[in-house]
Amino acid sequence: MSMEAYFHRQIQLWGEETQKSLQKREIAIIGCGGLGSSLGIALGSTGIGTIHLV
Repeated sequence: MSMEAYFHRQIQLWGEETQKSLQKREIAIIGCGGLGSSLGIALGSTGIGTIHLV
C-alpha cells in the first residue's frame, strides 16, 4: 500500500502539502508511560516522519 493510499483520508482533510510537511517532521517524546506511549501511537498514525522515544 502506498503512503498516499494509507493517508488518503487525512490528505482529503488537510491537503497533500500539509501531509508531506508532517512526513518531514521529527519529534521526541520524553517519557513512554501511559501518556507518552499513547501519544507515540497517535502521532505515528498521523504520518509524522520520525519519532524518538526517550
